[in-house]
Amino acid sequence: QSILDPWRFRHPEVAWRNYVASSDAAELEPSSRAASTYVLEEYFIPVDRFDDFVPAMRSIFRRSHANILNVSIRHARPDTVSLLSWAPQEVFAFVVYYKQRTDSRSQ
Repeated sequence: QSILDPWRFRHPEVAWRNYVASSDAAELEPSSRAASTYVLEEYFIPVDRFDDFVPAMRSIFRRSHANILNVSIRHARPDTVSLLSWAPQEVFAFVVYYKQRTDSRSQ
């Protein structure tokens, strides 16, 4: 505590209503991207395809030995007004955060 805590909390913490968002995002940044990087991908799945998508996604993750750090799922209502709407129908958005090596084979 006397060594790591002062270093970890050296910057003032952002205060949000959402506790998950209260830490500085800079802490997620790797010290180098020479060997690996972090990727964020989002998939918009129609509500009636949820039960098909989840096992297929799980199978792909397992087959590829993906280093998945987090999968967040949020619900989105249809947006029929926006010109470039990402949810023209009711969907679940799967936000996948994973670590990937940067060598040519891994890409």
